[in-house]
Amino acid sequence: MNILVLYFQLFLSFLKVGVLGFGGGFSMLSMIHSEAVVNHHWLTNGQYTDVVAVCQATPGPVGVSSAACVGYASLVNAGYGFFGGIVGALLAVTAEMLPALLVMLLICKVLMKYMDHKYVEDFLRGVRPATVGLALSLVVFFLCGDNFTLPTESWWHFLVSILIFVFALVAQLVYRLGAARIIIICALAGIVLM
Repeated sequence: MNILVLYFQLFLSFLKVGVLGFGGGFSMLSMIHSEAVVNHHWLTNGQYTDVVAVCQATPGPVGVSSAACVGYASLVNAGYGFFGGIVGALLAVTAEMLPALLVMLLICKVLMKYMDHKYVEDFLRGVRPATVGLALSLVVFFLCGDNFTLPTESWWHFLVSILIFVFALVAQLVYRLGAARIIIICALAGIVLM
């Protein structure tokens, strides 16, 4: 595939994610998965899972970090090397952030004076459940064989995967440990136990 065509597809895909990605980075992750893995096959499920894991462990918004990683990896996987990947990362991040920038400028200029208007309130009531649905679809995506070793492959790895999952869930929901700590602890547990 021609590099310019790939750049154009990458820009349009992340522009779509930026336009439709209400709710922040986590709701965008399922849309990025749909574009990068399902529609265009730029990455495999396993590669995308790795991208999300790395982006969770790095500072900054997860949606922007994921856009940069996917933009970079899509060009590198297509054979365009380091510099092609850098341009892909910049295009993906720019395309993803552009709609939010324009919408925020619009909100600051016009929409704030209509915040109590019935249509604006109805719009926000409709967007909230959609955001939750997108986040839950991401949970379903992550509960797959790429992330959990199947018991038929290795019962020990399967057991460790389940224990790490349960630990992370309890640490987040009950103890509010924080994502960075949980990721570090689980990574160390994976190194030691796997």
